[in-house]
Amino acid sequence: MIEWIKKLFSDSNETSFSRFASFLALAAVITWVSFLVWKKHELPELTGATSFPAVMYFLGKGAESVQKIFGRP
Repeated sequence: MIEWIKKLFSDSNETSFSRFASFLALAAVITWVSFLVWKKHELPELTGATSFPAVMYFLGKGAESVQKIFGRP
């Protein structure tokens, strides 16, 4: 199980901050939406909530791509 979790948060056996950050953002969004549904008894607008974890992942991968293009480790 621990090996599976390590592979889940890695890209090619290297630690992936973008995957971990997007996981944390997704956990925060799920918690926040659950709280709002619990308090207001209605589903809130989810456009920003669904795009936030994806943007976290794409920013991390974009920075990694730029580093590879310019030859920086």
